Amino acid sequence: MSDQMTLTEEKRVSQNGIPVYLYENRALHGFCISMFVRAGVIYENEDNEGAAHFLEHVAIRNLNAVYGGTLYEKLDALGMELTASTYHEMIQFSLVGSRRYFAEGAKILSNLLSPLVLSKADVDTERARIKAEIRESDERDTLSYFSAKTLFDGTPLAYSILGTNKSVDAMSARKLEVYRRFAMSEGNVYFVVTGNVCAVDLDVLLEAVSDKTVYPGVKREAVIQKPTTFGNRGGAVYVKSADYTVLRFQFDMDMTKLTVPVTDMLYDVMFTGNSSLFFTELSEKRGLCYDISGSVDRYINIGSFSFTVEVKKGDVDEVVKLTVALLNRLKSLPLPKEKMPYAPYVDNAGMLADDMTDTNFTFGYEKEILNLPYHTLSERSLAYACVTPEDLQNAAKILFTKNNGVLTVKGEKKRLDTERLSFFLSSLENA
Repeated sequence: MSDQMTLTEEKRVSQNGIPVYLYENRALHGFCISMFVRAGVIYENEDNEGAAHFLEHVAIRNLNAVYGGTLYEKLDALGMELTASTYHEMIQFSLVGSRRYFAEGAKILSNLLSPLVLSKADVDTERARIKAEIRESDERDTLSYFSAKTLFDGTPLAYSILGTNKSVDAMSARKLEVYRRFAMSEGNVYFVVTGNVCAVDLDVLLEAVSDKTVYPGVKREAVIQKPTTFGNRGGAVYVKSADYTVLRFQFDMDMTKLTVPVTDMLYDVMFTGNSSLFFTELSEKRGLCYDISGSVDRYINIGSFSFTVEVKKGDVDEVVKLTVALLNRLKSLPLPKEKMPYAPYVDNAGMLADDMTDTNFTFGYEKEILNLPYHTLSERSLAYACVTPEDLQNAAKILFTKNNGVLTVKGEKKRLDTERLSFFLSSLENA
């Protein structure tokens, strides 16, 4: 990897205590500035479910108000793009533009820290948009929503990022400003800058950020309340009625026993690429499905490893038995060294540096939310290069057990023998 692609971290702190991280890459022509906020459903309750997502919406509407209603025209004139996303554990506001307009971009994004000056009509309009988003997303009909409600009942992971109509209706302009001060408090806001930006450029951002009022706060960590059945699932099967069949295999992760690089690479072996194990065995060889989707959701203490496949009604038993056999295969023998997915993280690490928005999210998330110790792209690559086939095998032994595993299904309840499916899962011996 060339020195240009090492992306060495430089950390500065504003006068009001907000960290700013720079990962400079002069090979690029633009910049990406992100403001991250430690807020999301894992810090919410039934009364303010969806508050972080509502704040995401009103913060941008408020930014437009700060600019007298000319924000979008200003962004278009400068060729900039402003985006925002709310996750379970954070909000990310990002601004991308040409390197020549960094100073303007820095001032714009820092104004997200401004107090809310929206009228009741403004808030009501944003409320209506969020309720439309809830309606149009049809989230309640998804298997992931059913799984979260079933497996994490009584914990914030059962909440919806979007909130509910009831919780959204309860949020007034005053309550949102109180929540903004809590969410964007000391220790809970930080900036990440990537692209063709040098240390001198940061002075503009630091000055703009230092001018904002940040209220005292306690740094929030992404530590999740465990449900009572966590790690003691017993291979249970839960069914949501539907006239088609989708299977979701989900496994509890104890992140005190597993690492991010190992779980990333284990997921890749199973699902990423044309030669991945599950795509090859379920789709290419047998035609039981066209594709398989999955995710690895991780927090400081726990996480969830899941994958979903849509199948024919008559193929459920075969797919479940084959899935269990493949998981047991991963546990029984280490992979050949040549099948380890090092390339995306080691050989092609510089490709992450080529995408300033991906770099921004990756370092912003891993550095501050997951508390990973990387200060350079080289250090991150080394962490993956050190993963061995035996590490993946041991992770599979820890993860893919009956006590960690659950199967949730969308299908015709009368045609699904849940006891038989649970019996198939019992072949996943506990570690």
